[in-house]
Amino acid sequence: MRGILAAAALAVLVMQTSPGAAQEAGFSIGFGGDYRHVDLPDLVGLGIVPPDGAGEGDRHFFDLDDENYFGFAEYVFAEGTFDQRFGSRVRLAFRADWLESEGTSYAETRSGEDTARFISLSGDFSGVYFCDFGPCVTKSDVELNYESRTLEIDAKSDFEFGRFVLTPSLGIKAGRSKLAYEYLQELLYTDVSGEDLPYDSGLTTGVIIGTKIDSWDAGITGGLETRFDLTDHIALGVSGKFGLLYRTADLWAYDEGLGSISWLGAIEDEDGTFAVQAAPEVSLSLHNDGLAVTGFAGLQFDSGVPQIEPSDGVEPAHLGFENALSYYAGAKLTGSF
Repeated sequence: MRGILAAAALAVLVMQTSPGAAQEAGFSIGFGGDYRHVDLPDLVGLGIVPPDGAGEGDRHFFDLDDENYFGFAEYVFAEGTFDQRFGSRVRLAFRADWLESEGTSYAETRSGEDTARFISLSGDFSGVYFCDFGPCVTKSDVELNYESRTLEIDAKSDFEFGRFVLTPSLGIKAGRSKLAYEYLQELLYTDVSGEDLPYDSGLTTGVIIGTKIDSWDAGITGGLETRFDLTDHIALGVSGKFGLLYRTADLWAYDEGLGSISWLGAIEDEDGTFAVQAAPEVSLSLHNDGLAVTGFAGLQFDSGVPQIEPSDGVEPAHLGFENALSYYAGAKLTGSF
């Protein structure tokens, strides 16, 4: 969290150099951060699988916890620039987010069978391996790197009803994410004593798989913020934002056999889909003389997170898209002048 505190300190310094309270026309800027739980699609069915085929085998779960940082700015148009039907404090809002995270996962499969099957990513090679001295076992480790960048531009305005303020918004959003896996899987067997031993004595039989997914998206967003002023300096907020984006993704991956698995190959794929996003959020804000401190928490749903789908032994591995749900909590500082 030291990075968040450093950004907050910088925001305070900027705000302190901007005298005066918030004006009907002007600027506001801010910085913030949140602790985010990112849910990514499972990785399953790659490499060595039970003899029944693909879609089974080692399953890896990726629930990443890391810090997301963002900066934002708003330009408030002068009063009277727009007709009163558009509300008050008509403004343009800009926000940029950046997130980087790493994770690891371990998985194993004990099918109870005395055979295992390796299916290459390309689907061109499928080999059956017999575990002569006990049931086959697969164990695998995955290292993951994830990066995400987004930029949003929204048009907003306020509609006041006493202490209630409704703020509808309409905007555009664009982003890019990168996802990389390094996958190492080993084939073993369980002997009569219950110990897991290498498939080939003294050798590592298994597979190495490297995967990179690069995706871009752009689309429209709409939202509604509801604020209730508990006092002149404390406000409670509930908001929701929805987006419809078109996302394109590029996949590159390779697989290399180890020991008794003699194989080296690579695949490429590209695909696109429409993704729906939804993000409900609650907040509590303290504000005075052009300075606001806001704590918030929320959820984020995305219907089109890219992932790699394994080969079925006929068709090559390819891109797929799955639902993902993340949650977050954090704080931000805003200065108006």
